[in-house]
Amino acid sequence: MTAYSAFGIVVSLFGLVTNAVNIKTFVAMGTQDGVTVSFLFLSSAELVCFSATLGQQLSMALWVTEIFSHYTTVIPYHPMIFNLCFANIRNCLFTIPVVITLYVSVMKCMCVVRPLHFKNMFSKTRTMWVMSAICVFAVVSYLPIFATTGVTRQYDKNISRTRPMFWSSPHRDLIKSIVWTARDSFPAVVSQIIVVACIYVMSRTLIRAARFQGLPSRREDEAG
Repeated sequence: MTAYSAFGIVVSLFGLVTNAVNIKTFVAMGTQDGVTVSFLFLSSAELVCFSATLGQQLSMALWVTEIFSHYTTVIPYHPMIFNLCFANIRNCLFTIPVVITLYVSVMKCMCVVRPLHFKNMFSKTRTMWVMSAICVFAVVSYLPIFATTGVTRQYDKNISRTRPMFWSSPHRDLIKSIVWTARDSFPAVVSQIIVVACIYVMSRTLIRAARFQGLPSRREDEAG
């Protein structure tokens, strides 16, 4: 468990640094088009997700510290409170990068298929509205899970006294399964299908374009 927490902390820090660099780069470039706005939102969402993952791993390290000290070192709040809180935040926002990646894939596809209409279809304003809608959907759709959890003062047998601990509704597992299937599993599968379709359409378009561009040169060679 200690090695797992250490590895998670390293990965989280790496994700924080790389996404912070990406955000700085996109801000320096200026959000003048939908492409830059999309990548800026994507990096920002991933930055928050990695921050939540880092918090989750640090809280796990606190819990490990309590266990290894045989509960001679005890913090006022049960470490699992922070662990599950950060886990919920990460799971809540995880949908955002998935859907934004899908949006970027469609954007790239349309850039190849409809290059003349690309800028109007994915303008800065329209992309801002789409990104905002994705963020609102991610948060609102996760509210049922947030509503089934909380913090109450309970008796902790490990330390033989009460302290604030994580509480969950008996219906949480059912609600979590429904929500995760509707907002995470299904969109992820659909996203993969759409991404594959975009790759296929782009490939066909590029092949046709290459054949069209090569046709005049072949005619000149035949004429010569």
